[in-house]
Amino acid sequence: MHRITLTIILLLSATCADAAWYQKTDGTIVDPIQSLSGGDHAYSKGNLEPSAVLEHLVLTGADLSDADLSDAHLTWAYIESADLSGADLSGATVIFGFFTNTDLSGANLSGSDLTKVLAYNNATWTGAFYYTDNEPAWSSYGSGMDAAWRASEGILALAPTSAVPEPSTLLLALFGLALVPRKRRR
Repeated sequence: MHRITLTIILLLSATCADAAWYQKTDGTIVDPIQSLSGGDHAYSKGNLEPSAVLEHLVLTGADLSDADLSDAHLTWAYIESADLSGADLSGATVIFGFFTNTDLSGANLSGSDLTKVLAYNNATWTGAFYYTDNEPAWSSYGSGMDAAWRASEGILALAPTSAVPEPSTLLLALFGLALVPRKRRR
């Protein structure tokens, strides 16, 4: 009887130890985080989601494509040889981060704090972008992420987007104006 109880307790405790997940920019959850080499990634600390506060991330070789890490606070983030293509890093703060050999192509960097990124050599930044009214704070370690470096890496500085009403909103407004009574001439 004790063995059966112990076995049940061990099985339940093993299933409670979930691996970490991450949220994509479209809202879907990838659970567990996958490895670029195939299979589940070993990372099991906090989940990667918008506004997460995480320390000592070791996500080497992780597939984090299209991850939504907007406004996240990442301290000692070892995200090396990983895929962060299409990720939303807008407003994220990366303190003592390592992005060596990481794919950041198409990542949104608007308003992020990258001042303490320590290593980003051999990272792919092609198509990563930020809006000029919300430029990131760039790292000055090593050669520095100056304007010449950003241009050579293919990082895009985009003009801010302006609000354009949706077609249905515009049609509703025009319909409302058509119904406004007009004064008749006699």
